[in-house]
Amino acid sequence: MPAGRGGNTADAPPDTQMSAADVDYVANWQKQTGIKLEFAFNAVGACTAPTANETSNANCSGSTAVNGTTYTDPGQAVDPGYPNDAAFVNELLKQQGQFD
Repeated sequence: MPAGRGGNTADAPPDTQMSAADVDYVANWQKQTGIKLEFAFNAVGACTAPTANETSNANCSGSTAVNGTTYTDPGQAVDPGYPNDAAFVNELLKQQGQFD
């Protein structure tokens, strides 16, 4: 977390994550302005949910080979301490064609 005034991290504002409504807002803004954004999303949290009923629609299974090494996706994980990111992730998936 970045340090706030006086170099104290306790003075810094809390981290804020976009919501599904924010994704829709940005997609609509792009349409209205004709400006298309490059959108970086690292997908952290896309395959983790607080309960099995709150998982996203992200493809969290399968595997890929890179330079002779096979990497396997772990599938959906449940962590009761994790935030529910499903609506945000699902909206990004729905709107993915709107971003470069």
